[in-house]
Amino acid sequence: VLTILQFENIAAYADLDRILSIDGLDVILLGPCDLAASMGHIGDWYHPEVQAVVCELFEKAHKAGKKSAFPTGCARLRKCSAMNASELT
Repeated sequence: VLTILQFENIAAYADLDRILSIDGLDVILLGPCDLAASMGHIGDWYHPEVQAVVCELFEKAHKAGKKSAFPTGCARLRKCSAMNASELT
């Protein structure tokens, strides 16, 4: 069984450490467009505030031993692959 959590709303950010401690959680899948919209940056998932959350999400997921991923089409998020995030096709 592979357990994937979609991270799409900034409200979840406050509970990120708790979310990452969930036993059996394997992958955090970023929903960048929805995340940006929830932060007031509709359609701009490359906004610096959104990118800061994304980078912290991927870094913390890696440190917690979880995989993280983002959808194909988010070319600028590829830089996050340095933080062990994978692009899903």
